[in-house]
Amino acid sequence: MRKMKQFIGILLFIAIASGLSSCYNTEIKKPKKLIPKDKFEKIMADIYLINGMSVGVGSQNTLKRVTQSDLYFSVLKKYDVPDTVFVRSLIYYSSFLKECM
Repeated sequence: MRKMKQFIGILLFIAIASGLSSCYNTEIKKPKKLIPKDKFEKIMADIYLINGMSVGVGSQNTLKRVTQSDLYFSVLKKYDVPDTVFVRSLIYYSSFLKECM
């Protein structure tokens, strides 16, 4: 439970920091290790599916033992992506939200 709160807290901090910095600095440098856009879209789709799955876990005992951060890390493991590369890619792609929509 503590790992999940830390992971969510880190993601929230990064999202807020990138949002605040995007107001002042509109140019974010492309990271050296960037997840390709099509692979990143698949990762994000799986993460959103996990979010939906974890909301409906209320009464199932076997899934209660698995934390949400464990599920996030299992997605990153599935795509063989380190969490630091994912976070950097998330910041980079989130700076281009208007172009992506």
